[in-house]
Formats: sequence, structure tokens, C-alpha cells
Amino acid sequence: MNKKIEVTEKKRQLWTLLAALAATMWGISGIFGKALFNISPAITPLWLTQN
Repeated sequence: MNKKIEVTEKKRQLWTLLAALAATMWGISGIFGKALFNISPAITPLWLTQN
């Protein structure tokens, strides 16, 4: 079976925007994580996952 899936330009733009937004949010979370670890040496990745 050879089914052709048609993707409209509007859907393509939506998914491109969502991918860019996801990458941006991932980068921002890294900045906040770095800042959190700089606040106190007692805050470690292990501490975050266990609380």
C-alpha cells in the first residue's frame, strides 16, 4: 500500500514553530539549572531528583 500523506504549508509552519520553541525552552531550562546550582553548593542534581 502506497499512501501519500499531504502536509499543508500551514501545518509545516506550525511544526517548525513548535520545534523552534521546544529548542528555546530547552536552552532556557539549562540557564535556570545553572543558576540554581550556583545558588548553593548543597543543591546537586541528585538532591533535585530525590525531593
